This record gives sequence, C-alpha cells and structure tokens, in this order.
Amino acid sequence: MVLAMVVVVLAALLLKLMPGGAAGPSGKLLPKDKADQQYRKDRDQYIKLGQQQDELEPRLAKMAYEDSAATLIPHVVRDLQVIAQQSGVHLREVRPLRARALKSGQGMRVPLDVHFRAAFQPDVVRFLYHVEDPAGRMVMDKLDVTGAEARFKTVDVSVVISVFTKSLTDEANMGEGDASDGTQANGQG
Repeated sequence: MVLAMVVVVLAALLLKLMPGGAAGPSGKLLPKDKADQQYRKDRDQYIKLGQQQDELEPRLAKMAYEDSAATLIPHVVRDLQVIAQQSGVHLREVRPLRARALKSGQGMRVPLDVHFRAAFQPDVVRFLYHVEDPAGRMVMDKLDVTGAEARFKTVDVSVVISVFTKSLTDEANMGEGDASDGTQANGQG
C-alpha cells in the first residue's frame, strides 16, 4: 500500500512537471521555488499517510482474523456457544451466511445468523453485551427482537453477527444456510 502511494505521488509530480501538462497555461515547468514547495507538501503528505498506516495496522491485526472464512466459522460458533453459556442463553440455530469481500479489497466479512429465545433482561442483554465487547472481534450487524411468551417473559431474538478476516479465500463458497458442508450448528455442544 505504501508502495502504491509512492507511485501515485511520483506520477502526480511527473505530470505536473511535464511540458504541455497541467504545469500552467503556457505549458512551462513550475519555477524552482514553487516546485520545491510542491515537493515538500507532497513529501509531508506521504509521510503523514505512512504514519497513519503504521498506527492502523496493529489495530487492524487485533480486530481481524487471519484464517479463511471456511475455517473461521467453527471457531466463531464455539465462541458464540461460550458467550451463550455465560449469558444463560441456549442458541437454537447458528447459520453461516455468504462471506463477502470488503470494498477495500483487503479482507472479507463473515456473517452468521443466530437465533435463540430467552428472557430479555438480563439474558439477551448480557449476550449482546458480550458479543459487542470492545476487546472481542465480533460485531452485531442486525438485531430483531419479537415477543415470544408473555407468561415466561421471553423474546425471540434473531441477530446477524459478523467477524472479519484478512484472508480473501472463500474455500467452501458458502451459501446461505448450506448445512451440507458441516458448518451449521444448532447451538448444542
């Protein structure tokens, strides 16, 4: 990425300095003092972008997995089962959805559709709190809560939880709810 930024900055400088380009209305080169000023400005911007990238890389490494989507799903399902057990929730269904490449092209979003029934307070709230834990790697994309049984004060919860991976391979080419590849879990375990 840094190499790409260097190429872009150098290409921009060359285009500005080429006769007949965007050098000015007469097509002449910039005066030396203006060219030096532009060079310093571009160099400072390049250094700033490099520093920003150096700051973001450790944070990204901490939040994204290295595994492919197909190998990541069983680990995430186990993590969800541990969270459910800690929260007093029984997962009815955990269904992997199709992994999608990020717009940046630097990884994939791996969503899972999770269904369960539990008392809203404290069980559902505790489960969602653990999923959205800042120290964790899961994010909640979509949440649907509907009343289930007034007598037991329970609600049906459907939540789409995503994790991110740096890997761009989607070995299983997983489809929605495709249980034939062994990645679907019913929450028992």
